[in-house]
Amino acid sequence: MNDEKRAEFAYHLYRRGNGHAAGAKLLHDAIFTEAEQAGDADPAKVAFNGPLSIGVHYLIGLGLELLLKSAYVSHGGDGSDKSLRAIGHDLRTALERAEAQGFTSEAPHLREIVECLREPHHAHFFRYGWPDEFSMPTPNDIFAAFHVLDSEVHAAVQPDNLSG
Repeated sequence: MNDEKRAEFAYHLYRRGNGHAAGAKLLHDAIFTEAEQAGDADPAKVAFNGPLSIGVHYLIGLGLELLLKSAYVSHGGDGSDKSLRAIGHDLRTALERAEAQGFTSEAPHLREIVECLREPHHAHFFRYGWPDEFSMPTPNDIFAAFHVLDSEVHAAVQPDNLSG
């Protein structure tokens, strides 16, 4: 893949990851607001653990996966379908491959978030159902990490900043 194609593809991955991450935040906030207006005693719990939260979690996983794959490609990683399918939905592998290409992140708690979301995202808990209980990072930690990661990957996908 030549540099121009890699730049286009890394940006393509970034835009989709950014859209999913932004959508997760918007949906979370809308659920919170609706629960608050309905007088729910714990709108934060409804927004992150209520019946509509599955959409929030699904978008978080997709956003994180695509932002990390964009970081990988923008730092010189193989953007072929075969290479990205080898990463699959494994968030740890996506982060490790991006880091192996020289990507570093200052996103707070990123590694812990990746580790925590790895199994639920990889095993499609957010699409097909999940165990009654499993550990999740807090929404504040996730969205704070997304804010930083998004900025870092956005900067990396600019044509003048591509590695490789």
